[in-house]
Amino acid sequence: MAAAPENRIRRPWRRRSRLAALLIAAMLAATGFRLGFIFYYAAFYDAARQEFSLPSMADGFVPQGMDAVEDGQFLVSGYMAGSGAARIYRFDASGRTHLLRVRKEDGSPLICHAGGICVSGRFVYLAGGSGNCYVLSAQELFDDNSSFTEVLGVLRTANRASFCSVRDGQLLVGEYASGTRYPTDDTHHIQTPSGQRNTALILSYLLSDDAAFGVETEPNAAWSVRSRTQGICFTDDGRIVLSVSGNLNGAELCLYSLSAAVCGSRGILQVAGRFVPLYYLDDASAEGTIHVPPHSEEMVFVHHRLYILFESASNRFWYGKLIGTQYVYGLRIPTEL
Repeated sequence: MAAAPENRIRRPWRRRSRLAALLIAAMLAATGFRLGFIFYYAAFYDAARQEFSLPSMADGFVPQGMDAVEDGQFLVSGYMAGSGAARIYRFDASGRTHLLRVRKEDGSPLICHAGGICVSGRFVYLAGGSGNCYVLSAQELFDDNSSFTEVLGVLRTANRASFCSVRDGQLLVGEYASGTRYPTDDTHHIQTPSGQRNTALILSYLLSDDAAFGVETEPNAAWSVRSRTQGICFTDDGRIVLSVSGNLNGAELCLYSLSAAVCGSRGILQVAGRFVPLYYLDDASAEGTIHVPPHSEEMVFVHHRLYILFESASNRFWYGKLIGTQYVYGLRIPTEL
């Protein structure tokens, strides 16, 4: 009878020992994963610099889009994982963060897959998925006393409207395509002159002070791009960069020659009932690839550097904090790859 109490006394210590062993094993596994990951992407981590930290992701924010403005401020857009409510964070040059929730005209939260964001003059454009590019007020967005920004209107696009960018008086709105999970219209599936099969379109809209919300409603050009494209930006040395990513199979920054794409073979495509010139980003204009960690999202090129955002910063991905994707990274693009 005396042995039973002794066993009952020993068992808690055994359980604690097993728990401690499991914790140590988990820590070693996490450390091993991090070191292996950083070694695999050593070229990126060696070239890139942590520019600023994203806000806490504890409340479920999922970062998607990013833009920079001339006075050193950055905008980061995204949505809440639980509710789908759109949010925008503004980072000023001193490192302060300002949160703005996006509301519809009736005052209710804007529920959408808030993706890319870009600024042009008096307006801010927010790609919201499902063919909706929402128009916001720049004055409201940059007001330190404002905690909300209201949708002024919607540009209906003839694609999924996943990301956006502004260049040379044009608003570019692109779509994310990935198999049957994120399908695009069959007319967007194009075999380029080089033989590459592209499945997504970036549509170009003329920015105009005379147009409602600063942008014409009909596209004036289209770009055929590869699947899994998450964002586009333009360098100061005449190159186009696509952020291409999916799941844990990694991500890439795909570089193309702007002059080769514009001056090379082109087609004509009917979009929203009108014919527009079609440009191809394919093997014929490709210049190289930079491999980056998974779930790269939008980019912006400013001050001779490319700044890149990662969705894996959010709590949706357990490994993000281990590999440092809670930061926006900046890097110089090599002249040759």
